[in-house]
Amino acid sequence: MNVLFLSFANSREQPLPSLQQEEEGIYKTLSPRALKQHFLLHREPYAAIARISEYLTLYRDHITIFHYSGHAGRDRLLLAEEETAHSEGIAHLLGQCPRLQLAVLNGCSTQGQVQRLLEAGVPVVIATSAPVEDEKASRFGQRFYQGLERQLSIGEAFEMAAGEVLTADSSITIRRQLGFEELEKGPLWGIFYKKEQAALLEEKLPLHAAPTSPEDFQPNRRLTAGLWEALAPYSKKIRLQQMMEEEGDAIEEGDKHVAILNSLPRPVAEHLRKLMAPVEAETKGYDKISEARLRQMAQAYEAAMEFLTYILLAQLWDARFEQGGPPPPERVVEQIRRYLALPRQERASYDFEPLLLALHGALQEQGAPFFVSELGRLGQFFREEEGFRDACLFLNVLRKKLHHDTVAPYELTELCIRGEESLLALCRQLGFLAKYTLAAVKHIDVLHYRHLKDTQFSHAMVKLMRVFGKLQEEQFVINRFLFNRSVLLLKQEEENGQTATRELSLAPFIIDENAFELKTDLSKLYFFSHYKAANDSYCYKHINRPGDALLEVSAGKYELVKAQFEAFKQMLLA
Repeated sequence: MNVLFLSFANSREQPLPSLQQEEEGIYKTLSPRALKQHFLLHREPYAAIARISEYLTLYRDHITIFHYSGHAGRDRLLLAEEETAHSEGIAHLLGQCPRLQLAVLNGCSTQGQVQRLLEAGVPVVIATSAPVEDEKASRFGQRFYQGLERQLSIGEAFEMAAGEVLTADSSITIRRQLGFEELEKGPLWGIFYKKEQAALLEEKLPLHAAPTSPEDFQPNRRLTAGLWEALAPYSKKIRLQQMMEEEGDAIEEGDKHVAILNSLPRPVAEHLRKLMAPVEAETKGYDKISEARLRQMAQAYEAAMEFLTYILLAQLWDARFEQGGPPPPERVVEQIRRYLALPRQERASYDFEPLLLALHGALQEQGAPFFVSELGRLGQFFREEEGFRDACLFLNVLRKKLHHDTVAPYELTELCIRGEESLLALCRQLGFLAKYTLAAVKHIDVLHYRHLKDTQFSHAMVKLMRVFGKLQEEQFVINRFLFNRSVLLLKQEEENGQTATRELSLAPFIIDENAFELKTDLSKLYFFSHYKAANDSYCYKHINRPGDALLEVSAGKYELVKAQFEAFKQMLLA
């Protein structure tokens, strides 16, 4: 669907009446067509850098018109709350929008930005060469979009709006120009374009909703196929299925789901399972285009980011506690403090990227080898891997839209399609997690007998790598003891010609309640959610069902977990 992005740099405290009038007039003109799904209308009445950046990324592949109204200069846009958006950054963002046809900069002296925009790939730009009165700018903007709504072309709508302004002030000049060169001084509105893009001046707004996806789009089809390929190097089951398929055997979609999900750690796999599980009822389940599916995709992203965060936090504690490394830099400590103190309601839209990069940088500075060796490249994922970076930004913006209940019905299909693509890009990059085993240690027995020279330790352990099939308690016997009542991340390493098991304890950030109490289930995993200062308790959310009642850890319940958290804060954050 075509997206028209309207941004107005008004102030909440001291709004400009003319700017408010322009915004309301344009919206009133275009909203009836938007409601008929002729296009999607995105409106930013108090435009800020963060929101413009987020939503340009969100709608990147579908924006056809970008409109800015407000104070401006030759090389900048003056946004709400006295923020300044430099033309280079705006041009870069707009240059990433492949379907963009037109940028309208309806502010003072914006002609200085035209050349940069054309060079960045923006086909057509409307701009001014000198300060213009607010009333005239407002009138021009409203008339231009009234022309587009009446099915005038871009060029015709510009002429209509220009005529409106010329009628009110004959001193104003109108310029229609191929390319860009310095223009004469004095009030001027101009429309600028490259020769090869001249045909875009004939473009009109669509009269009907354009298809946003192939007619045969089916939720989960691309996600399943992509994960099946991406996880094959880590899963014998998937490789066997691939061999069978190459020999002509048809592998059912459900069998692929089982192989995919049973190869990933449970906190990641469980939320993917909910997306893939078929539910016949039309209004239930997450396997069909719906807001519920969007929320489940956002939950899958959040769980993956939290899992990475707790892996890095656990290793940072190990580097300090076990290896006697230096404390992390104060800037990193402050990031951790802010995250741990974050109220529950703010976590739904928390951006994990700064914290993950801070933890990654702290471990690099300490020279500690990463337990999950692939996380040594985490900085490259965010800074250099465009698919991963764009996926994280899109999914984070999606979480914010859902948190603020701003998803419109006509957006659902497009958001579900792009959400699935983004989730696949994320999981492809994080597929290496299938190399590691997540397990919960319930208790440890000492095996020390008279006829045996060495003492051994038998660990009652549950491997948390299955979402299909029954979990089983196993006895894991080695010549040393692991952390008791802990959730561990395990890996196999070659050492002196033999395979050795190495572990990273994820306590107290991830806990298994059944390691503390006897339950009918073999596992009940929880992620740390937030700290409740009122009663000095640490709150945990159920990994499978984050909407359930929270588990509160306090001096009267699961004191061991609370003691570990206190020790972590004392050692790392004091």
